[in-house]
Amino acid sequence: RAVAEADVQQALDPMGDGRYARTFRVVGIETGIERWLASTGQAFFDPTGQAVRFIGTIQDVSRSIKAEAALRASEERFHSAFADAAVGMAVVNPAGMLTQVNHAFRAVTGFTTEELIGRDINLLVHPDHRAEHARQVRRLMEGELSTVVLRERYQRKDGANAWVQESVTLLRDAASQPVGRITLLEDITARLQAEGALEAERNRVQQIMEVLPVGVIVANADGEFT
Repeated sequence: RAVAEADVQQALDPMGDGRYARTFRVVGIETGIERWLASTGQAFFDPTGQAVRFIGTIQDVSRSIKAEAALRASEERFHSAFADAAVGMAVVNPAGMLTQVNHAFRAVTGFTTEELIGRDINLLVHPDHRAEHARQVRRLMEGELSTVVLRERYQRKDGANAWVQESVTLLRDAASQPVGRITLLEDITARLQAEGALEAERNRVQQIMEVLPVGVIVANADGEFT
């Protein structure tokens, strides 16, 4: 109340522009209900500087204030999850330029945030995969696909290649129009190397068994022949 009264007194000062605007919170005495009000006013003066008229409005803006608070909380949760995610995450604009990246995405690519922001994400993809990457993303942006999952190589800053599994989904505005996309990036290099080593070992064992002069039976831990 004191703040509102001070705003009115300031508006009535002939040395000022006669205007005031304030958003404040009130609580019902009997109901205890909290409301947010937006108050504006304009004072008019005669040639001698005396206030002769005052017009003011008060509007209940509780709904918009609560909506803004909910939006800020949602954005804070997203940014926290984005920054702390164990997988690489990036926000890409419709032109294909990176606008946000998290720590895990930087770790996969070896680039810093400053080096990545504004970079065409397609240029991080190995040349052998770029055409297919661009084709699938184009299908996504045109609404033909709801999500894209790709297994491809990324070129790291140090010149090495990292095999990744990349999942891409659209970002939409309030009118459901595409405004960019979210990329999730998982480095699967070690996993593919382990799978390759296991397959090579199986092939080696198979070759040995084929040339042995005696019969060989292989069973698992449950005694089942494999």
